[in-house]
Parts: sequence; structure tokens; C-alpha cells
Amino acid sequence: MEARAGIPKNLFDLVFSIYGIGWTTDLAATLALTYEYLCPGGSLLISGEHPAYSCIEWNGAQYVVTAPYLAEGPREYSSWKGVPIVIQRRTIGTFVREINRAGLRIETLIETPLNAAAIHEEHADPARWYSVPRATLIPTTFILKARKPAM
Repeated sequence: MEARAGIPKNLFDLVFSIYGIGWTTDLAATLALTYEYLCPGGSLLISGEHPAYSCIEWNGAQYVVTAPYLAEGPREYSSWKGVPIVIQRRTIGTFVREINRAGLRIETLIETPLNAAAIHEEHADPARWYSVPRATLIPTTFILKARKPAM
């Protein structure tokens, strides 16, 4: 995402990332390229796991804070669906700051509430990563919409 891929400037009216931008190792470079790729007046939509959501874990009796929200940088997870991964942790403030620094203007920030219609029986288990008890404490997702200024 942070490497120039030969995409022409001012090509897209919309660029979106659904749980993808959290994997970039250089957020500033990725957003600078996104700015170049967007047409004037074009929009960027980002959704991702809320950065506070991974700061708490179930210890068998209650949720406890296991990582400081403000600690940014790579975080290794021993297994995600059987595969070790590294996720780049960033705060909402970092996303906002870097989007603005790239020249985009934020129009909307949504921190999603629990969607009762999407609840399934397996989501009742507080030990599951995505669980109703956890989602009642911290939003699972954030959504940002930004626009490249029209010329």
C-alpha cells in the first residue's frame, strides 16, 4: 500500500479500505499516495477494528486492560486462524492526524455501536474475540470518511 504502483494521479472518485489500512507499515506514505490517486472532490472511506478493542482481554472472570491504548506500533499475535500475524496499532488520533496531514479533510468519524440484529449465539461467549460482552464495552469498528478538496 505504501509503494508507488504506477497508478495515475487523479484517477479515482472513491478509494476505500475495509479492515485493510491497518496492515500498512507506513500510514503517512499510504495516505499520501491515496491523496494522489483521488480526483479532486474524491472520497476516502476507511473501516477498521477500533484501536481500543484489542486493549482488553477476557481473563476467565472479567475483562482486563492488557495493553495501553496509546502504545502504537507493530503488535505480534501468535495465531490468527492458525497463522501468526503482525498488526500495526494506531490510535484514532493518529488516523485523523495523518489523514489531515495528507491533505484530505475528514467529514465523518463513526465509532460503531453494537448491532443487536447481527448477534449470533456464539457471540455470547466473552472469551471470543468478537463477543457481545466485549462489544458493549468498546466499539468493534471505526469508520472514517475523508474528501480530497476540489480544486
